[in-house]
Amino acid sequence: MVGQVPVKVLGEVRKGQFIVAGIHFNSAKAVSGSQLTLESYSRVVGIALEDSNNPNLKLVLCLIFYPDCSWLTRTISDQISTFLFIFFPFFLKKKKN
Repeated sequence: MVGQVPVKVLGEVRKGQFIVAGIHFNSAKAVSGSQLTLESYSRVVGIALEDSNNPNLKLVLCLIFYPDCSWLTRTISDQISTFLFIFFPFFLKKKKN
């Protein structure tokens, strides 16, 4: 955890939603956990600490943190290990003359 910071958010916000950095604007948007995709997960900057019905750009108090991506690294690593375990022996077989 890093701390509480006002963040520029575009659109309505509900307390507890993830705040995801925008790609094209100098702002972020609020996303519920069920709407969070793998791509947007990498851009999560924190969690909203207050509600706002204002659809325009405004400052929203957020709990800023760095998401733990170790589960993703572990998953990819496990998939590579499984692939190598299954297919690597075939690559090592020498052709018989």
